[in-house]
Amino acid sequence: MPPTRPGRLSLALSDALYGAVHWLCAPRRPTVSGIERLPAGAAVYLANHAGPQGPIAVVRALPARLHPWILDEMLSLRTAPRRMWLDVGRRWRLSERVGRAACAAASLLAVPFLRALAPVPVHRANGLFDACFDHSLALLRLGRSVLLFPEEPAPEPDAGQMPAAALDAADDGLWPFGAGLSWLCVRYLREVAPQLTLVMLLYRPARRVVEVLPPLTLHASDPLAHDPRALLGHVYAVMDAAQRARGS
Repeated sequence: MPPTRPGRLSLALSDALYGAVHWLCAPRRPTVSGIERLPAGAAVYLANHAGPQGPIAVVRALPARLHPWILDEMLSLRTAPRRMWLDVGRRWRLSERVGRAACAAASLLAVPFLRALAPVPVHRANGLFDACFDHSLALLRLGRSVLLFPEEPAPEPDAGQMPAAALDAADDGLWPFGAGLSWLCVRYLREVAPQLTLVMLLYRPARRVVEVLPPLTLHASDPLAHDPRALLGHVYAVMDAAQRARGS
């Protein structure tokens, strides 16, 4: 079955909302280092997660229109409160009962907002058979850019009461990458075009800076384009080295 093409009207409305939000969030948004490295056309962007604030900071800071990969749990009013509690609520130093109630209330606004940004829903249980790949390729064919946070999530504590300090410490460093990034790149080079720009970003929370690393241009003839594991390892090594060289 051919990949789903996002509707032009829905994308236009989403672009208007995205632009409005970007303008409203201008005060105190993170600065961008290396902004001159951003490509003019469609690209695959990837960034470190740096806790729950990382994705928000990257979208706020970058002038590019991006379609972020977002867990499907955050796009449903049924599942978003639990996901929000695990990702954000436990850092509020509230009791679990009060925190979960606050997350349930916040999700009433967060879910419609996230859906309106035309994200790429990720169904983690589907693995490499997830429709997010077809969705992403359809957006890239339209000349749009997608944004991934390729780090595998940290294990969830059994009790759900990991201290906030421990949660913050878990945000430091770079977690191992999942295979989704490399398979998206491989499929793009095989099915869409023989060249792809990969833009690597590092968000540094302590400095509130999003650093744009030198873009990586992949060609269908490159050995990396035929070896997803090697491609993933190469990209991880570049980002990890950059993070270690300058500190988190």
